Amino acid sequence: MIKFEDIISKGLAYILPEYIENKGNVTKAASIEGDIIIEEKSIKSALKTVAKYYGADIKALRLKYGKIIGRKNTVPIPLAPELILVPFKIRKPMISWDGTIGYVSYRQIKGIIGDHNINESIITLRCGLDVRCLNKKTTAERHIRDAEIVYKSYINLYGIKEKQAMIFKEIQATYSQPATRGDIAILAKEIIDLKEKLKV
Repeated sequence: MIKFEDIISKGLAYILPEYIENKGNVTKAASIEGDIIIEEKSIKSALKTVAKYYGADIKALRLKYGKIIGRKNTVPIPLAPELILVPFKIRKPMISWDGTIGYVSYRQIKGIIGDHNINESIITLRCGLDVRCLNKKTTAERHIRDAEIVYKSYINLYGIKEKQAMIFKEIQATYSQPATRGDIAILAKEIIDLKEKLKV
């Protein structure tokens, strides 16, 4: 039996809020391989589980990238280079505090089918699945454009951090080696030069 954690580790295609008879308010999750499961927890709780897996702070990410795209709500959430979660309105709530927003992986989005005048569109995914959302095509396209900006910004920052980590590893590798006679000679010369400059 496939578990929610298996879906996350395979690669998340989407997590969507859903009402199911005899189960109530649950989350439907799909992997990039097309596996679908029903997780008996709210979308908010499911999102926290995904964020925990990636060691991410959802609130901080929304705040940071919301400033970049100039929005407070419906902010794409970057969890990893391969997982930028794009928010879409998926359902009308039965109870006011039930979640209406679902999240689709930016890298999985293939296209949008819909009309600019109808509050509904279909998001087609690379894994062969479709997601029906309660957004006009124009709104859905805007969410995807926002996700592209967030993706580029995140990748840029992620690339810089990776380069810094690589440089640090190279420095550690270099200075963890035993000192040779040549190293000692160079160091001795630098000490003598420094003494002469300081007139010690």
